[in-house]
Amino acid sequence: MKFYFAKNLALISGIIVPSGDQLLFIVAEVIIFLLIISLLLVIAILIIRLFNHLGDKRKTDFLSHWEKRFYDYIGSPTDPNKLLSDVKTSEYKYLLMVIRDLFSLLDGKDLDSLKKIINETSIYNYLLKDLKSKSTRRVIRAAYFFGAANNQNVKAILFGHLYSNKTDVFIYCARALARINALEYASAILHASRFQKEISTDILISILLEFKSDVCQYLLERLKFEDDYSKGISIQIFRFHGFREAANDVLEIFQSSTNKKLLVECIKYAGTVECIDAIPHL
Repeated sequence: MKFYFAKNLALISGIIVPSGDQLLFIVAEVIIFLLIISLLLVIAILIIRLFNHLGDKRKTDFLSHWEKRFYDYIGSPTDPNKLLSDVKTSEYKYLLMVIRDLFSLLDGKDLDSLKKIINETSIYNYLLKDLKSKSTRRVIRAAYFFGAANNQNVKAILFGHLYSNKTDVFIYCARALARINALEYASAILHASRFQKEISTDILISILLEFKSDVCQYLLERLKFEDDYSKGISIQIFRFHGFREAANDVLEIFQSSTNKKLLVECIKYAGTVECIDAIPHL
């Protein structure tokens, strides 16, 4: 069939002038080919919808059976391993959907009970495999949960993903390190961001702002070793946290630098923290 199709392409391209019957045959063959492709696409779509429907049904069945026990557990001293005693590994993804929805809503003891599910049960090993995998989807899922659960055991693995050529992997792993407040990796995030062409300054700042305010002191100690771009980002972090302790260093940069963007950040910082000593120089 490939031979005939190639021959017909040659006829169409003008290498051989087709007769009327040959032209009709070519048109018919092309139509049949397009119909077959269309049929295959329809079948593929139906299969995908069927799998999605079955997945939604399994999720609904799981939640209807398990939801009450889960909400009874939240905030209680119950061992999270008992909670998961009869939850199948294949159902973990549904459990994680529920946990993800609640991470941003709960605090105090309720939030701590969610973190225990991630950090103290077989869910930990399940997500650890995800974090070590080559799948972007699995890595970013694991990075999100470990960051939200403040898991200190996976910092080195998260760091290993910072130089990934996949932007989403960098963002999720860097944000997880920030949420864990892994200060020792703050400079690494700044450095690795330079290799991410699709990372904007705003996204990078939003990641660094996930750190606690003590990141300012760490960045200040590293300030003189950084290039102008990283200095500008650090000064913005100082400004957002109102970190007055950086005033002298920022003033020194303002007096010695010729980088216009960096000078603007120095001016914004001085205005935000009301750096009186800087006013004459500005």
